[in-house]
Amino acid sequence: AGWYDRDGDGWVDRDGRRMTLDYAAIVGSELSQRVGAMLQESLRAVGVELNVRSFEYGTFRQGSLDCAYDSFCLAW
Repeated sequence: AGWYDRDGDGWVDRDGRRMTLDYAAIVGSELSQRVGAMLQESLRAVGVELNVRSFEYGTFRQGSLDCAYDSFCLAW
């Protein structure tokens, strides 16, 4: 609620801040990278910026346990 494109630049914002989310991907995981790219494209279409960040598995796992990311993908 309260997020919309106030200045017409294509990005939703509130209180002068663009809505930006982080997605964590695992280095070397083609699936994780593809999901991130699809999410990034879909969110861009509605004015939300998604930063896709890649991590080695140990760092990724700890960050996911610590709730350090807005989103991530796990698959076996």
